[in-house]
Amino acid sequence: MFVVFALLLSTGAFMNLMITPGENVDDAAGMVVMQVLWALIDVATVILLFRHCKGFAKVLLKEPLLIALVGLALTSVFWSDAPELTVRRSVALLGTVLIGAYLALRFPLRQQLRLIGTMCWIVIVLSIIFNLLGLGAAVDQEVGWIGVFVQKNQLGATMVLSALVFLCLLKTELEKSFFTAVGLTLSTVLIWLSHSMTAAIVFVLCLLIIPLSSILRRGIGWAVTTILVTGALGTSAVLWVMANLDMATQAVGKDVTLTGRLQLWVMSIAMALRKPWFGYGYNAFWLGPGSPSAHIWKVLHWQVPHAHNGFLEIWLELGLAGVTVFLCGYLVYLARALRWLRISPELFASWPFIFLAFLFLTNLTQSSFISRNTISLILYVAVALTASGRSPMGTGLSVSDRTLLFEEQ
Repeated sequence: MFVVFALLLSTGAFMNLMITPGENVDDAAGMVVMQVLWALIDVATVILLFRHCKGFAKVLLKEPLLIALVGLALTSVFWSDAPELTVRRSVALLGTVLIGAYLALRFPLRQQLRLIGTMCWIVIVLSIIFNLLGLGAAVDQEVGWIGVFVQKNQLGATMVLSALVFLCLLKTELEKSFFTAVGLTLSTVLIWLSHSMTAAIVFVLCLLIIPLSSILRRGIGWAVTTILVTGALGTSAVLWVMANLDMATQAVGKDVTLTGRLQLWVMSIAMALRKPWFGYGYNAFWLGPGSPSAHIWKVLHWQVPHAHNGFLEIWLELGLAGVTVFLCGYLVYLARALRWLRISPELFASWPFIFLAFLFLTNLTQSSFISRNTISLILYVAVALTASGRSPMGTGLSVSDRTLLFEEQ
């Protein structure tokens, strides 16, 4: 119950009951209720780690890139434009990492997916109820369902995650295949009802990526060939889109500026170049009047809450140092996920690889790589630690398979 509640809260659910239309839900003041809830969750997580996950500190210390990222956020208080806020939110970042660690070290992967699936069912049912009864307020007056969230893109992204979880469970939970199939169907329907084009595109791309997991199981030769072919096709697609930008954007119902994101990215890069190496401090940029983002808000006439790109967001907050640390960590965990595919015969073993692909795709237009109190970061940490094979409880691998994983690493 604790894990499901923490995951549910980390999706941003029920925030639409606490805001008024047009309000920036991530301003410096924050929400006292949410701060208290997350403080209690963080304290409970530490207690549970000491009680159920002996030696968790040693496991975390074996992840230097993850520790370095959190350490950089904490250290950024020394050059932050809002040091008090950076301290508070860096501690919240550490708490979020510990929640992900608890999920990985306490539960085997199959049970992790069940817990995430339970949370997704709650979101599905309550989102339908909220929209049918007209509960909650949206930050933007847009066409599309918002469910228990403040924006249609949040519902869409959460339902993409939900659909991927149910896809992984569909062939492994045979005794519950009917309910899993219903969950998958409802998740897909809610993606459509949200009218979130970003979520729809990410979902389609993830569906195309899933068959790759079966090919990657066949060996290193197949894996290398698949990666090269996929990379070539992806590069060709990007080049085509760049050459036919008008046609591509019209096809997805967007303008050439991607609803203002292009101007936002250009201005964000210009601001990042002013402090390229270490940024403006963790969570110290998008604070509106009196902060570094004030000029962007004024020019765009838009109270931008984040950079709408994960890598650009890290650059603004922690500089190129942060981007380098995160990117190196992501590539290491992606390599672990690929090893996991080849070693584990279980069908749900494709989850780490699928989730990392989902995380990358969503962060092309969102900024959740290292956002505190978010399900993206919780699951990122859980995937990183689970795929490491260091935890006997969290791996889901046999002793021989775990030994092989260590030898390859």
